[in-house]
Amino acid sequence: IAERFNHMAVIGPASRREDKLTGLHANTQIPKFVGTARQHELTGAEWLARAIASTGTEHVFFIDSVIRRTLIQLEQVGVKRELAHTESGVAYMADGYARVSGKAAFCFAQSVGAANLAAGLQDAYLARVPVVAITGRKVPGMHHANSYQEVDHHSLFAPVTKMTADVLSAADLPRLLRQ
Repeated sequence: IAERFNHMAVIGPASRREDKLTGLHANTQIPKFVGTARQHELTGAEWLARAIASTGTEHVFFIDSVIRRTLIQLEQVGVKRELAHTESGVAYMADGYARVSGKAAFCFAQSVGAANLAAGLQDAYLARVPVVAITGRKVPGMHHANSYQEVDHHSLFAPVTKMTADVLSAADLPRLLRQ
């Protein structure tokens, strides 16, 4: 895995707009995380950037020091990266973008700011706005070792999201992003 993704929290409607949750419709062509000797095998960063771009999303919102390879790939596929100074700020920016554009919005924060990111997702959750929030984190072997501000993300995101999941492998991204 070229980049460690840790946690994906999804907010979105459970109504007629369900298909807009991630912008990935059943007929959307998204890149596969597989390769052959003749094909370029995609890294998790490349796959995620292409999948986000395929939704029509033109902007993503992030805090510095998180999933840098994905951010570089996003720029290469034409998605603008919008830097914010707080985790709740990226959540509010994504919420506003999704409401105005009618597209799913994506925001990223580092693990130590997960609680702040979750706090910022409350308005989007209550208004049923399609936002996907992703945090970075240390590899699983370093969890539960009294690492700096490592807390359980499920308990933070469960009250303000439709779905919360750990991403242990880049190969899990297609399945999780479609949910």
